[in-house]
Amino acid sequence: MGAQFTTLHNAQCYHTKRQKNLPIAIGSPGCEVRLLWIILQASVMALLCQGEKLCPSGCRCEGKMAYCESGTFRDIPDNISTGCQGLSLRYNDLLDLLPSTTPPSTPVPNLRNLDLSYNKLQALQPGQFQGLRKLQSLHLRSNALTAVPVRAFLDCRSLEFLDLGYNRLRALTRTTFLGMPRLAELHLEHNQFSRINFFLFPRLANLRALYLQWNRIRVLNQGLPWTWHTLQKLDLAGNEIQALDAAVFHCLPNLQTLNLESNKLSNVSQEAVAAWISLTTISLAGNMWDCGPGICPLVAWLRNFRGSKDTTMICSSPKSLQGKKVMEAAKNQDACGETPTALRPATLSPYLKPTPIPTTTTMAVPSTTESPPPSAFQTPSPSPRPWLLPQSTRRSLTGVTLRGPPPNTPASSDVLLATPEPGGVPHMFFHKIVVGTVALFLSASLIMLVIYVSWRRYPGAMRQLQQRSLGRKRRKKAEEPEQNITTPAAGVLHELQRHKL
Repeated sequence: MGAQFTTLHNAQCYHTKRQKNLPIAIGSPGCEVRLLWIILQASVMALLCQGEKLCPSGCRCEGKMAYCESGTFRDIPDNISTGCQGLSLRYNDLLDLLPSTTPPSTPVPNLRNLDLSYNKLQALQPGQFQGLRKLQSLHLRSNALTAVPVRAFLDCRSLEFLDLGYNRLRALTRTTFLGMPRLAELHLEHNQFSRINFFLFPRLANLRALYLQWNRIRVLNQGLPWTWHTLQKLDLAGNEIQALDAAVFHCLPNLQTLNLESNKLSNVSQEAVAAWISLTTISLAGNMWDCGPGICPLVAWLRNFRGSKDTTMICSSPKSLQGKKVMEAAKNQDACGETPTALRPATLSPYLKPTPIPTTTTMAVPSTTESPPPSAFQTPSPSPRPWLLPQSTRRSLTGVTLRGPPPNTPASSDVLLATPEPGGVPHMFFHKIVVGTVALFLSASLIMLVIYVSWRRYPGAMRQLQQRSLGRKRRKKAEEPEQNITTPAAGVLHELQRHKL
């Protein structure tokens, strides 16, 4: 190519000088400089055209993107265009990425997106991605990685998205994510972590979303105190967390979305909920909630929470509340400070003494007596009203009067309550009415069934029964006139006997 350009240029110089009647000197300095400039431009254009048109064998190229997916690649292709900005190697058989076979070796300094998901990678090497300083997105999802070496991503200064989900990672170190100051989203879900210390992430000063769902995390702690101002979303669903460390959430003052579904939480401490100062979305379903007094801090926080929340939290204990929603159970059973209205079992107060006064049918507790403290999970009532005591209680209190407690003696907590649960007695009556109606209907149906079966099975016997019943009716009708005729005669005889006397 250089010889052709030289011959062409010499010919142009000859004709130019011949027209101007100048001395012909092919090797003059002006011609040489002009020749070199033309050769340089032609070489650059040729290289650029060649780089844009190259596409690895077995791949599909669109613009500056190369898709080498769903093939049998075991190594990185060699003839990748230098202008390539996106490379996808999903669903291949890549086993190892040696430093000599990684994309930087075939230089692709402008690579922005690299997808190595759904392969068989088992290990990464230190400096594996050296030279990819413009890389912004790296996908290593669904491989067989068991560890991430120290400083594996040291040269990825522009990386904003890293996906290490669906691998076999068990531990991380403080230097694992060294050299990624711009990382904003980190996926670590579906691995085998059993313990997470937030002190591992202080170098990720720009991280906004951390996904740790469906691991085996039992312990979540903070380590050394520091504040993570940028984290806004934390997903911890599907783990084995039994308790929340308040220090973890104190270091996340700007956390907005928290997912704690499908863990083993039974309650949340007051210190932990007090640290949820910026939350706008929270998910707490699928845990083992204990609807006792320990649930009160969480219930109180949820009552005042105005963001998006999951209302399908179900009680796992105590046994009497299993299967009920946490918020409804706490509201109906007065676990957390609601006004109690449930009627406690009627018991006699030690201040009730028998007196010789005649029996009374009803009794009402004086307003001076103190009601007992509310027990856990009693139904709240906005307006308690006096109610008559049950009939059995009235019988047991016959000949008994209520007397106030002696002076300087606190009122007993066993004083008989006269404020039953509203709607309790009507509900009981309605239940009895329903049961009685059903029983009556079943009895009538059974009788009709017996009559029908007898009529179909024994028609002769039914005819005999009908004839007998008709005969009895005829006899009764025949006896009635005879009684009417004999009744006046008996009256006359009775009057005659009275006159004789």
